[in-house]
Amino acid sequence: MQHDVYFGNDFDDVNNADISDGSGIYRGRSDLTSYTPEVLMQHQVYYWRIDEVEADGLTIHKGNVWCFTVAEAETVMCQVSASEDDGYAFNPIGQNLQTTYLKIGYSEYAQTPYHISGMIFRNVNIPPGSVILSAHLKVRSYNSNQTGTVYARIEAEAVDNATGFTGSRRIDTLPTTSSSVDWTIEEPWSANMWYESPNIVGVIQEIIDRPGWSAGNSLAILLHASSKGVYRFFSSVDHNSDFAPILEIQY
Repeated sequence: MQHDVYFGNDFDDVNNADISDGSGIYRGRSDLTSYTPEVLMQHQVYYWRIDEVEADGLTIHKGNVWCFTVAEAETVMCQVSASEDDGYAFNPIGQNLQTTYLKIGYSEYAQTPYHISGMIFRNVNIPPGSVILSAHLKVRSYNSNQTGTVYARIEAEAVDNATGFTGSRRIDTLPTTSSSVDWTIEEPWSANMWYESPNIVGVIQEIIDRPGWSAGNSLAILLHASSKGVYRFFSSVDHNSDFAPILEIQY
């Protein structure tokens, strides 16, 4: 069975359109059971209609017109809040959880994928099934004289509810999401300034989509070198709780 899909923001346009429509209301014929529209506007009412098409391709059964309103996006901001919740691994046997800084990037003594910084964000109050619109990691530079290109990659720990980096939990051996985002840092960093990662929406969506995810769970972001370059320092919660890494998510 195939279906003709109609979608728009006017009831009459959606109700009256047919396959000859050239305005964009008619979205085509498909045998899929779902349709993903373009980015939608908040507070806007949208209308949709699905017509069933019989095997002959000519007999069409017109469907009802349905509607929905796009809700206002919510923003969640979480900040690392405990010493055990951030740190970095610098080789296969060493990691530091009490230092006042974290590291991003590569050095000849800590080659790819090191340095690997881990940051746990507690009480991420996003309901299961939510659609993530944007997500960014924000870090505060630890000092000045930070130049040269850093080649980094952002992933998340592939678990339903992350726990602190204590005992045998090593940052560099954690299972990671299949989704990742590269972060190439070329601009010089000034001291005590906030810098924002590229959009990591796919990384966060993969965690929210896990069967065991619940609102209020914790989420671990992992930041590691992806190739040769330099490394830079950014503040940990042990430096100053106000300067600890921040995760901002809009859904």
